[in-house]
Amino acid sequence: MVTLKEKIISIGGYLLALFFPIPLLNIIAVQVYWMNFRAKSKFVDHHLKQNINFLITYQIYMLSIFTFLFLLDKMPISIVPGIVSIASVLLGFGSLGVLLLLFLLIYPIYIVAIIATLAGKYFKFPLTIKFRT
Repeated sequence: MVTLKEKIISIGGYLLALFFPIPLLNIIAVQVYWMNFRAKSKFVDHHLKQNINFLITYQIYMLSIFTFLFLLDKMPISIVPGIVSIASVLLGFGSLGVLLLLFLLIYPIYIVAIIATLAGKYFKFPLTIKFRT
């Protein structure tokens, strides 16, 4: 049986990540929070580890998209003028679409995680790399 205190501590980790939108600051803040509360229970430990894994994975996805867009901007267009310019425009808009989708999906995913925590269920974020197991 998961106690209300464990649920509140787990939700605090999720809210901490949402209220610190600066990329590395939210990872560090949740990491320090996890180090303070990981011994409370397996439920708290699981949720805070999942949160840290999701934040790191999210930052890797964002960094890779920004790197791709930067390299796409530096790509020479003079090779085949018509095809490369159309492809670069389509890839640029596609990457910006994925970037916008990632940015907009973080809040609903956190809301689902908070609801699962309130229900006392173990939640795993989708498409997350496992750094802490």
